[in-house]
Amino acid sequence: GNSPDGLPPMPPLPISAADLRKSHGFSDQAQWAIPHKLMQGARPGFGLSDNTSLADQVNKIVGEGKVTTFVSLQAECLPEN
Repeated sequence: GNSPDGLPPMPPLPISAADLRKSHGFSDQAQWAIPHKLMQGARPGFGLSDNTSLADQVNKIVGEGKVTTFVSLQAECLPEN
């Protein structure tokens, strides 16, 4: 169950890499910092070559991950080619 603050319980330590991937993994580019509450990772579309792949990636994050807000915590960057 969740704690009184609504957050999932912390996994017992030590935790194996395989168990950490099960509880916090989402994709090769993103993982749950707090499972099903806060996701972290590369910005959507990073390293993709076309807009269809970007749309598929964003749809997966929104649909499967139930993410509703995207926030960038990095400084302004130069546009990519």
